[in-house]
Amino acid sequence: SGSFDVEQVHVVVTAHQAENVFDVIYRCCHFVDPNKGMIYMNKLMQSTKHTIPELDHAEFDEITE
Repeated sequence: SGSFDVEQVHVVVTAHQAENVFDVIYRCCHFVDPNKGMIYMNKLMQSTKHTIPELDHAEFDEITE
């Protein structure tokens, strides 16, 4: 009984961006090759906008040093 790993990634974009983002993911993940996975697109009924705060580069540099 073989097993396989499953990874899911959910991407929410505007309807205007959807086709382009779908195309980029499809090409970058090589879904054109057999057995590479699957990708699908659904219309989202609603979502809540979340804005990620700007990165404080000085603080980031201090952490990574």
